[in-house]
Amino acid sequence: MRTDREFRLYKRDEIWWFDLRLPGGKRIRDTTRCRDRLAAISEARKRIEEILTAAPEGATLARLGAEMIAAKEKGGARPGYTRQLIQHFRDYVLPFYGADRNVGTLTDSVEHELFKTKLDSDVRSSKTVNRILVTMRQALKFAKSKGQISFQPDFPLNHPENPAEDVDRWLILPPEEVGHVVGLVTEHYRYFFVFKANTGARLDEVLSLRGRDCDLERESVRIRAVKAKSRKSRVIDLNAPALRALRIGLAKNAERPFPFDPHRLWDAWDAARRAYGVDSMRIHDLRHSRISNLLDEGVPVHVVRDIAGHSSIAVTDLYAHSSDEARRQAAKKAAVDVDLVAPVGTRGTVRGTIRCSGTESNRRHEDFQSPLPSPESLDRSSG
Repeated sequence: MRTDREFRLYKRDEIWWFDLRLPGGKRIRDTTRCRDRLAAISEARKRIEEILTAAPEGATLARLGAEMIAAKEKGGARPGYTRQLIQHFRDYVLPFYGADRNVGTLTDSVEHELFKTKLDSDVRSSKTVNRILVTMRQALKFAKSKGQISFQPDFPLNHPENPAEDVDRWLILPPEEVGHVVGLVTEHYRYFFVFKANTGARLDEVLSLRGRDCDLERESVRIRAVKAKSRKSRVIDLNAPALRALRIGLAKNAERPFPFDPHRLWDAWDAARRAYGVDSMRIHDLRHSRISNLLDEGVPVHVVRDIAGHSSIAVTDLYAHSSDEARRQAAKKAAVDVDLVAPVGTRGTVRGTIRCSGTESNRRHEDFQSPLPSPESLDRSSG
């Protein structure tokens, strides 16, 4: 190694790692994936020479993020996804690594682990942490495809998925209260929220609807696969309020019935929810409420899954909570009514089926009658 570089080789979990410090503060730290020391030195030399010639001047992290997001948009990514990428870079990636950070210096795997630790302390939901980690991992992959880094350094793994952890954040209201909140939205945006509350569709799915996706004769809309989170197309049948809202939207704009800016929608929703006193209710909670209320009304879970567009019925099951009233009503159903006081001296019969033994495979259940013991026989047996 050259004398103007400080190089160190060390072991971590039986694997050799290398740590190289260069003039100007640049640091390269990563695993060699080797257990043998000589093999690790050879691998470290090769990696370091590749890294030192990888990143051109001006390849900053901020520019990398902008180019990656532009490429995603050009590839047809959903607007909500690109907004998510922008938020991740603005609020988490750039503040931690630095907007002017040279992409070629993003080779320190330990630094990436510290990034995950920082996210764990600042972000409540591990699901959100995973999304941010995926964004940064995609940025490094994009940098490698552009030749700005020669290899993709080891990056921390995502947290194990736990879909139930965010359920406590949901605010689910019955249909009457949802109607009260939506009724407080300014008239210009109200028909959008009426449609969303009555279909349970995601925000991007509603905003991306086109006139060709709407079938007024069959009273349904088609969610295109490219706009669906599950990447599967589905048809949503409309009830009367949703159909009225759709007609209003098509009358105003036949090509795009809901041509709204998401930020303006959020402002309108924020004013309505504060006026009603549910400051923590998000627009997405309209979807949660719709799905939950359908299950409360007894709609089969597999039907609700198809309406919601869930990839798995296990996700739909997260909504299958039960209220006190629902439990009270369920207790009254399928009752087994038996006369508990039989007249003394009477005998009844229990009818049922027994499985016949034998070798014939087509032998069926046969009726049988078994006498119930009389009260006198019970008294004699107890004595």
